[in-house]
Amino acid sequence: MKKILLFVILFQVLPVWSQSNLMQRAFDAYKNKKYKNALVIYDSLMNQGYYSKELYYNIGNTYYNLDSLGKAMYYFEKALKLDPANKDIQHNIYLTDRKLDSDIVKLPDFFLNRWWTKFCDVFSLNTWTVFVFFFSIILVLIAFFYWFYNKNEIKSFIKYISLLLVFLIIVSLFAANNVKKRIYNNNSAILIKPDSVFSAPDFRSEKLYDLSPGEKMFILDSLKIWYKAELLNKEKVWIKKRNIKRI
Repeated sequence: MKKILLFVILFQVLPVWSQSNLMQRAFDAYKNKKYKNALVIYDSLMNQGYYSKELYYNIGNTYYNLDSLGKAMYYFEKALKLDPANKDIQHNIYLTDRKLDSDIVKLPDFFLNRWWTKFCDVFSLNTWTVFVFFFSIILVLIAFFYWFYNKNEIKSFIKYISLLLVFLIIVSLFAANNVKKRIYNNNSAILIKPDSVFSAPDFRSEKLYDLSPGEKMFILDSLKIWYKAELLNKEKVWIKKRNIKRI
């Protein structure tokens, strides 16, 4: 029985130790400016099914130093998707964006949408879920207290507290849903290599202009070798799938 238990423990611990060891080796290679060696190790980690915001962030930094801005932006965006409020990731996306050779002028979202997104990103999905659970438990306890307490003054106070808790539960639910949608929604994408956009899914259609690596877009439709995409300037175009990576 002890041998079986030891085997189970080793089976669980060894992969974690191996991943930690590979991360350290990749970090050492990166620190010594052996960026291609670091990428080989990072690819090995991803092939093992390992992923984290730290892994994507480090890969983004590695590609950034190799001046591969399209791939750098892709991995920074993947890291941000897992931790939307992370200032370091946001800063690196800003630095990468400044280096892009882009003529696309980003049109801002409606200010209420921007406010709501920033509010939701204050906490992670897990934290918002904990809030829902916590406020719900408090509400149930207060409901029991209200049922067995006879003083009207206290009951009136409890009603207001209950309304506040219901409001907090609803807000937390909507915030958690917002964060969850953006984490699991893969409609956003990054252009990895230079490519052209067209007015229709046909090479004989009007070529609109060329895009630089690192351009972000949102996939609206798919047709054979084509994606219909919305660029950050809200323009809808058709682009070949070959150089697009969904985040």
